[in-house]
Amino acid sequence: MEIKDSLNRKCVCFLTRNTKTEAISQLVDLLKTCGKIDDVESIKEKLLYREKLMSTGIGLGLGIPHIRTEMVTEPVMAVGICKEGISDYDSIDNKPVWVVLLIIAGKDQHRQYIKLMSQAVTLLKEPGMIETLKNSTTSEEIYKIFAG
Repeated sequence: MEIKDSLNRKCVCFLTRNTKTEAISQLVDLLKTCGKIDDVESIKEKLLYREKLMSTGIGLGLGIPHIRTEMVTEPVMAVGICKEGISDYDSIDNKPVWVVLLIIAGKDQHRQYIKLMSQAVTLLKEPGMIETLKNSTTSEEIYKIFAG
């Protein structure tokens, strides 16, 4: 499983909302618009519950909200860039989040789920990558970075 297999180019956007809850909501709505999920409210509820347990702000300007659920049959992803930064993300380094990468996988897709997260973190930890994404001007540029 590669990122390009789970990320549709229409599931990449510039976030227009700059709180953690609103950013996650916008990405879930985008997945619905792209036909990747059906039950938007349940997905949002599960993601926000996961955030209450422990923030997915892993530092370096990156948030990776993620869940496994029976509501999808294959892993799906959405990417949002917040040019203003999300200051309420509760990131482990207490810095704003600029890149939000949402991952939803099936309940029994642990291997694919971990592989996608690993690939994404490896890509995003490359020197200068967050700045490159923050300075991008089109969603197509962002998609190409992730999909290769």
